[in-house]
Amino acid sequence: MENRVRLATAAILLLVFGSGALVGMALDGGAAAAPPAVAEDRPASEEAEQPERRGRIFDQVDLSAQQKTTIDSIVVFHRERMRTLNDEFREAYYPRFYGLIDETRTLIKEEMTEEQAATYDSLLAEFDRKNRSEEGRLPFRRRD
Repeated sequence: MENRVRLATAAILLLVFGSGALVGMALDGGAAAAPPAVAEDRPASEEAEQPERRGRIFDQVDLSAQQKTTIDSIVVFHRERMRTLNDEFREAYYPRFYGLIDETRTLIKEEMTEEQAATYDSLLAEFDRKNRSEEGRLPFRRRD
């Protein structure tokens, strides 16, 4: 029983680590895939998607106004690519990810008395209710 829980935990950790590695490779490998639009070429609807200026490292480099505009365009371009990749990831891996969560919960409940399992189910239901994403699943990562 303990081995199953350890195996499930290891699988979840590998999934999380692997997804991070995939996202990192996608960012590194796709940096030159298409030139980002400069601000003048951006549609008005994209102006509303101006990247937030919160603690970004490149903001500490004393950039000119033109550099900031170009970098903001790069960020907007790659943010959309990240959203697309995130959607693909969700479709490909979330069923397995949530399957592991369900399996882990079931194995944990098997070690409990009926009363403990009932309390555990109530606690899980409350946790799940508070932490549901817009898709009705527990969020794997906050979605912007």
